[in-house]
Amino acid sequence: QTEHLSSRMPDLSNGDEVVAWASLLPSSLDICGLYCESDSGLEDAENLGVALGLYPRCHDGVNAARRDKFAMNDVVSKAGLDVVKQKSCQTLEEAEEFAKELGLNDDTSEATNGDIISAPLVVVKPHRGVASDDVHLCSSMISLRDAFTKIHSSPVFGSSTAAKHQSVLVQEFARGTEYAIDVVCRDGERKVAALWKYDKRSVNDAPFVYFATQL
Repeated sequence: QTEHLSSRMPDLSNGDEVVAWASLLPSSLDICGLYCESDSGLEDAENLGVALGLYPRCHDGVNAARRDKFAMNDVVSKAGLDVVKQKSCQTLEEAEEFAKELGLNDDTSEATNGDIISAPLVVVKPHRGVASDDVHLCSSMISLRDAFTKIHSSPVFGSSTAAKHQSVLVQEFARGTEYAIDVVCRDGERKVAALWKYDKRSVNDAPFVYFATQL
């Protein structure tokens, strides 16, 4: 009996409800993995995997760094890899000060597509998001202020508690080709499943438009 799987997940704070939900699964079913359809379901999928007892054999637990872009960058840095400079800013003044450290100032004019390669640039984005939604490439204090104001106090993507962004992430802009790596893990063994090369360009006032993805 699996009809209930497409309706809703159980209340994970209620152990009895989790047990009742799982009891409807066929007794012969061996759950070898759990996937969510998109980023918005990631936190629920992590918690459901733990509740169903998949951790640690085929599930690596709940990890906020999978959803928070500031925490993600911090974890990568602690692993010894090079990362961009970043700061989580609760106020516009904090964002402006950090942007100045990265090269922006009040006299910096808005860059055009022609000189964007050499212009001082910073990235302003929400802590949690999906793809390039609400990710802003700022070449002036004016655009930085607009981006900060748009993101701050906006709804957090995928939040089940209607949370709003209380801070905004400001990062150094990394020039070059962007790649994405898909990795799968089972029983602690990790394997690279795919390597993607992104072709993103600035078009129609949008800084990161996908032209192509190459596998």
